[in-house]
Amino acid sequence: MNTNKIFKWAAGALCLTAAVGTTSCADSFLDREPDGYYATKDQIAEAAKWNPSTMLGTMNGVNTKLTQWRAGGSTNQDDFGQKSVDIATDLMSADMVFSRGCDYGWFRNDARLLNAYSTANRTAIIWNTYYRIIYAANNSLELLGAEEPENPEQKMYWAAAKTARAFAYYNLVINYARSYDQSKDMKILPLITSLVSSPQAPAKVSEIYDFILSELDEAYMAYANAAGEGYVFSTIDMPNFDVNQIIKAYTLIYRGLPADGQDKPLSDYQMAYNAATKAITLATNINGKSILPAAQLYDGFNSVDNVSWLWGIDIDNLSTGGLCTFWGMMDYYTYGYTAAGDVKSISAELFNEIPDSDGRKSWFGFYSGADFVQVPSLLLPVNKFYDSGRVPMGDRNWRNDIHFFRIEEAYLLAAEAAVRMGDKGKAIEALMPLLAERDENKMMTLPTLSLEQLMDEIYFNWRVELWGEGKTLQTARRFKKTIERPSNDYFGAPIGPKSYNDKSFYFSIPRYDLENNPLMVDADIIQ
Repeated sequence: MNTNKIFKWAAGALCLTAAVGTTSCADSFLDREPDGYYATKDQIAEAAKWNPSTMLGTMNGVNTKLTQWRAGGSTNQDDFGQKSVDIATDLMSADMVFSRGCDYGWFRNDARLLNAYSTANRTAIIWNTYYRIIYAANNSLELLGAEEPENPEQKMYWAAAKTARAFAYYNLVINYARSYDQSKDMKILPLITSLVSSPQAPAKVSEIYDFILSELDEAYMAYANAAGEGYVFSTIDMPNFDVNQIIKAYTLIYRGLPADGQDKPLSDYQMAYNAATKAITLATNINGKSILPAAQLYDGFNSVDNVSWLWGIDIDNLSTGGLCTFWGMMDYYTYGYTAAGDVKSISAELFNEIPDSDGRKSWFGFYSGADFVQVPSLLLPVNKFYDSGRVPMGDRNWRNDIHFFRIEEAYLLAAEAAVRMGDKGKAIEALMPLLAERDENKMMTLPTLSLEQLMDEIYFNWRVELWGEGKTLQTARRFKKTIERPSNDYFGAPIGPKSYNDKSFYFSIPRYDLENNPLMVDADIIQ
């Protein structure tokens, strides 16, 4: 990964104030004790008093859990942190399919909807991945303290740790609990906020949502206070305040509560709209981000230099997982499983819905020599996710970068929230900048659409714009859709259509945790 820096920001200009150690070695910026042992927790805390950048090492623990092979505790090659969760859930949504078979077996049970049971590998992998991120964030927060630090650099790391912890709980609650109205009083997830070693009882789903939103608000204030003193993260390998507001918007839309008086004068949808538009403003004005322009649409989602990425990892020789990575599983031009035959394609029906005027249609197809040929059964993302060498199985370094959030999500969240609160004008205003870079013909038709038609258009854009980025299953849940298997789905025929609320789309508490945590006796088993 790149060296992480905190830049001083003021009056629209950025000036470097502190460069900190590289993220590839956890102890590279720490002195060791005379006898050669690594620094202790107390030494780290003491060092942080005079050198706030010391906290970078503990925050790198979060990124490690987001990217490393076996992040979820298995020995599987399809267990490598956030991007493995993204692939698994996209396959569950049927917008991504195995179109030629799955000879090697990785992600097979995800595509067949056999991964959500309490004894399934995937349910344990996802559970462990996010609780390990929570543990890493708790480690940082224990060193920094329960209250917002005084030092502006420490404020940034404190805010990033809280944002990462909220991100992990958000992913847990949407994957293990059904819609808020159905599950708010159920006890499913332990709420762990410190480095405890004893078993923890599950909290109510409503308490998890409240905790996520409280975490994000506290983190945002710390980000804002640090920015007021001129400090922001200069690289995207830490979640910044724009990411914080995107996670808040997602959480509020999922919860979907109405306004109920003085304590909550705005509905969740109104607050989600405010958070999403704030994210756009922050990302644009402070971090210089923008919707990926039409001219760069086919440059490949493979570099942290992408102008739309908000949180991502610059992969190097030390941080790559090799074959066990997003690129090893997804890219035809990387040595891995797609080029070997386990082809992951866009749904043929979704592809056919994309107008020819939409630039994103050309993300998908198949290369044969120098000619671009669209083969319906092989709709690979060869113009979206690809190694720039463009040689089949050519890249054997697995060093293309990965991302978790980009600014386009904020525009879609704003549009969705606006439609849900009945404001057609604001929804169109939010969606137009995206379509201006994707499909101007469709952009011109937006004012003629009814609210219901506009909702359908927003759903369509979620599915196409974020294809392959781990957002499609959660989108189908929010929009309460029936998920149908497309014609090019190798496993599709026996599965058939299923409601978004079907038990196949929500994970069970892993059997191991049920059997080994005596306090989980109070957990509500929803399958």
